[in-house]
Amino acid sequence: MSQSQQKLIAITGPTGGIGKATAEELARKGYRLALFARNQEKLKELSKQLLSLGSPEVEHFTCDLADLKSVRRAAQEFRGKFDRLDVLINNAGGIIPKLRYSADDTEYSFAMNHLGHFYLANLLKDSLAESDDPRMISVSSVAHIMGKLDFSDLAKRKGSYSAFKVYADAKLCNIYFTREAARRWADFGLKAYCLHPGVVRTGFGSEYSGIMGLLIKLGAVFMISPDKGTETSVFLATTDKDHKNGSYFIRKKKARTSKIAQDMSIASQLWKFSEELLEKTDVRKKRLSS
Repeated sequence: MSQSQQKLIAITGPTGGIGKATAEELARKGYRLALFARNQEKLKELSKQLLSLGSPEVEHFTCDLADLKSVRRAAQEFRGKFDRLDVLINNAGGIIPKLRYSADDTEYSFAMNHLGHFYLANLLKDSLAESDDPRMISVSSVAHIMGKLDFSDLAKRKGSYSAFKVYADAKLCNIYFTREAARRWADFGLKAYCLHPGVVRTGFGSEYSGIMGLLIKLGAVFMISPDKGTETSVFLATTDKDHKNGSYFIRKKKARTSKIAQDMSIASQLWKFSEELLEKTDVRKKRLSS
C-alpha cells in the first residue's frame, strides 16, 4: 500500500465548488477520504465518483456545521469507524445575504464558517493526535483584511447587518483559529495552515440579487476555475515540505495577513469565546481540552 493510500483526509463541504474539486484531486492522488456535508444523497453520489477516480476508501458523514448536535453526531460516527485522522480540511463556508440564525441561535455565518469547524476539530483532536503527521487546513479568504472582531456582538449581530463584513469577520476567525490551534496543539505535532484559494468561479454569492448580484456576475469573467482554486489546499494537505506552523498561504506560497490577524491575544480570546459558546449550547458533557 502506498503512502497516500494509507493516509486519511477528511474534508467539509465536499459536494460542490472548491470542496468537490479538492476531493476529486485527492481521490486521483489515491488518498482515503472522509466526507462531511449536509446532503446525504449528494454524499452518496460523490462517494461513488471518488472511488471511481482512484480513492481506495471513501466514507461519508451527514454533518450540518450550523447545527452543533449534527456536528457531534458526525464526529461520533467518524470515531466509530476510524482510530486515526491524518488531515482535516475545513473547507465549507459561504456568505449569508441576510441575517439568520443557526439551530443553536448563533448568527449563521459565524456558526457555519467558524464555530462548527472549531467544534468538529476539537472533537476529532484525539484522532489527529494518532497520526504521525497530523495537519489541519482551513480555507480562509483575502476578505479577512476587512474583518475586525467585536466579541460583544460576534455571535448575534443585533445591530445593522452587512453580509460582507460578517463574512470578513468569519474568515478572520479562520486565521485566528489556525494560529491558536498551531500553538495549543503543538504538543502532539499538529501542523495548522490556512489559505486564500483565489476568487473562484463557484455558486458563491449566487443568492444575491440587485447591484451586488450584478457585480458578482460581471466579475465571474475574472474568476479562476474550482480546479485551480484547489491547488493550495491539496498542496498543504499532501506536501512533504515543512512550513512555519500557523502560516497563511496564497498560490501555494506563504503570504502576509492583515496586521490585526497577527494578534495572538485576539486568537486566544476567540478560542475561549468559542468554548464558552459551546458550553452555553449544552452540546457536550465536559470542557474541551486546551
